[in-house]
Amino acid sequence: MFLKLKSYVIENKRNLLKTIIPIFATVIIFLEGGKELKNLNISMTVYLLHTMPKYKTFFIFVAGIMAVCGMIFYDYFIIRYFNYKLSLKKVWKISWISNTFNNFLGFAGLTGAGLRTLLYKREKISTNESIYISLMLTTSVITGLSFLAWGGIFNLINIRAILSTHRSLWLGIIGFALYLPVYFLMFKTKWLKKRFISEENLEEPKILRYKLALASIIEWGMAGTFLWFIGRNFTSNIGYAEALAVLTAASTAGIISLAPGGIGSFDMVCIFGLQSMGADPHESLAILVMYRLFYYIVPWFIGVILSLMQMKGAILEKLPQKSLSNWQKIWINNYNQISDFGVWALSILVFICGLVLLLSAAIPGIASRLGIVAKITSFAFMRFSHRMSIIIGLMLLVLSKGIKEHIKRAYSLTMALLIEGSIFTFAKGLDYEEALFLLTVAFLLWFTRKRYYRESAPIKRRTIFLMVFVTAFSIGAYAVLAGHISIGFLRIYKQSTDIKIFSRKEQFINNASYAFITAWLLLMIWFIIRTKRPFDKKISKEQLEKLSDFLKANEGTYLTHLLFLKDKNLYWAQNDKVLIAYANIRDKLIVLGDPIGEEGLFKDAIQEFQRFADCYALYPAFYQVSERYLTMYHENGYYFFKLGEQAVVDLTTFNLDGKKKKDLRLVRNRLEKENFKFQVMEPPFSAEFLEDLKSISDAWLGGRKEKGFSLGRFDEEYLQKSGIAVLMDESDTIIAFASLMPKYDNKTMSIDLMRFTQEAPNGTMDMLFLKLILWCQEQGYKYFNLGMAPLSNVGEAPFAHRQEKLARVVYKFGNYWYSFSGLRRYKEKFEPIWEPKFLAYPQFISLPTLLLDTTILISKSKK
Repeated sequence: MFLKLKSYVIENKRNLLKTIIPIFATVIIFLEGGKELKNLNISMTVYLLHTMPKYKTFFIFVAGIMAVCGMIFYDYFIIRYFNYKLSLKKVWKISWISNTFNNFLGFAGLTGAGLRTLLYKREKISTNESIYISLMLTTSVITGLSFLAWGGIFNLINIRAILSTHRSLWLGIIGFALYLPVYFLMFKTKWLKKRFISEENLEEPKILRYKLALASIIEWGMAGTFLWFIGRNFTSNIGYAEALAVLTAASTAGIISLAPGGIGSFDMVCIFGLQSMGADPHESLAILVMYRLFYYIVPWFIGVILSLMQMKGAILEKLPQKSLSNWQKIWINNYNQISDFGVWALSILVFICGLVLLLSAAIPGIASRLGIVAKITSFAFMRFSHRMSIIIGLMLLVLSKGIKEHIKRAYSLTMALLIEGSIFTFAKGLDYEEALFLLTVAFLLWFTRKRYYRESAPIKRRTIFLMVFVTAFSIGAYAVLAGHISIGFLRIYKQSTDIKIFSRKEQFINNASYAFITAWLLLMIWFIIRTKRPFDKKISKEQLEKLSDFLKANEGTYLTHLLFLKDKNLYWAQNDKVLIAYANIRDKLIVLGDPIGEEGLFKDAIQEFQRFADCYALYPAFYQVSERYLTMYHENGYYFFKLGEQAVVDLTTFNLDGKKKKDLRLVRNRLEKENFKFQVMEPPFSAEFLEDLKSISDAWLGGRKEKGFSLGRFDEEYLQKSGIAVLMDESDTIIAFASLMPKYDNKTMSIDLMRFTQEAPNGTMDMLFLKLILWCQEQGYKYFNLGMAPLSNVGEAPFAHRQEKLARVVYKFGNYWYSFSGLRRYKEKFEPIWEPKFLAYPQFISLPTLLLDTTILISKSKK
């Protein structure tokens, strides 16, 4: 359990930090100003938004578009400086997509940097230049905030009224203010240049960097202007300087929190700041909602549409790692996810659709619309539509995960739910705004339908826990919010309770309970009825017969015979000309050894297997691959970890001459004098013979469980597939046995199970090994495989990989648990040839987790 937890922390350390830091920042801000939240009147806020004239909403929408357009100056200055031949329209598209995604999802400019790299690459700008451009931009984005911070320090904008409550923000304000001199010193100070720019000797583009700083001032100034413009529509107490002060403090909190869009920290400080400037609590919340909607959400939604058109067929490409700054390496680690940001964004939109349905159900409908619906339909139908909207909303929250993972079944169900959700949300109160939004998202999903190609994805326990938590939290928030708003609405309008759909708290709790249980019952049925994956089925007799016929015509590997254990699955590639044996554990398909079959087709077979694994959102890794094929694996995107070395005896030169073989000769002579006999038995074996071997095996195991995957186990059907060597005492009682594993090349034999009784004399193992080697020599075999020496000769070079150096430490000091060095010394007495074996694994996978999963796979005996 501890190892699994440690592995999970190692694998998800970045995501954990991204979660912990925002929560920590939000808690601090809440503790400093939480009292002001108690004054919020959500009902009054909803009332303000409901009664706002449509023309004002339209003007705010236009102002938001203009504010976001201010960000185009970043890309405009870049394109003109480097003299790229891009039209103003293309520059605007690149700027809009990158900046709106960064505002909504990114932190510290990292999401925008990744997207901008992809978009520039599509315009034939090289990867290195794209990275350099993104770097210039990401380091300049907060210079405008730095100017505002200096304005707050010198009291040019009244930021001190906010900081008197949130004193911890002083450090952030001072830090952002100090960033301005740091920005202009980056190319002049070696340490700063290495950390933020590059390790290479690059000249400073002074004019460009001044222009980018100007673009940042324009961006932040227009954002502050937009916040002021919204505020003027709700209250006369917010002046321009006050709006800039609120934006400065809130943005500082949001960026420090590292949360997407500064969610949580930005919002609380913004509400507190607006109240400290004279706005009423409900006015502050209304201003924040409109600012978030028209500066973040609506522009991002437009960006999603543009990105789906602009990035059709985007291809993931490995980015160069050499000479990157620390700043660059942070966002390049997320490049795999960003490269498919169209589907990634749509999954977020589906999640938002779920929230929209829940929010729409929680907020009372407009009275005039409800009256129309009540005349056309019955209250029972309105209540049914209301409940169905909640159920569909909860299901969409869960299905957004399936959309993100490109699952076909999730796409089909999501499409159906979006259409049904639009119908029910319209039927419950003529909420055409929500219905149109859901239908728009459905259209965008349909537009990208070819991207949903996967049959399924692994369902992890932590994912289920997270989804249950998210849906439970969401439905709880619905119940609380609905009860609070509805009662407030009745007070505001001073209406009678003729329309009783929105009246009693108990009804909202009942709706929430009913919807939560129903939604999860439907989702569980949906999960259960999914089609079985090929590797969920046991290997059939027909497959084993096909394997036997295949091995008659094709050479195997040292591990091929283990396929008859039936604990692995067989993937037939390249029209059945190549065989890949694998097993599934968690989100991985681990292949045992190299492919088998026509060697010229191995590279294409690996690519075919990679596509097969991707259809189920799994990572394919190859365990115990040969040095001979490393180039082929590398060309298919694999990295390597040395597992150890295989001891192979050359039978054409093996003999018992010399001092090194003295101990072997003594053992042989002693046991032969004591009339110990050696014999290789050939199948089929009798039941009595196998029963004798089983008693020896059980005693040798001593209650321990059998292992599997890359190790054999005592299985009668499996043992009938090859010969078994036995060692008998003078009374012809078997005291030890070893099962044989042919390589199916008529040249090589390997040893599989080797087990002996407690009464067996010293030297029994030596005698069995020696007799087997000599027997194979007599039978005309050329090689005898003694098996692996784990971690042997791993990480010895001074510049070896960090993971292999750690493995070397385990090899040297781990003998308490496993005799690594002793096993190699034992096999050395047979003077073998040492063949290195490797683990080939894809780039986007945690090596410690993969090693742990492989160990678990081997430790399980799947029957």
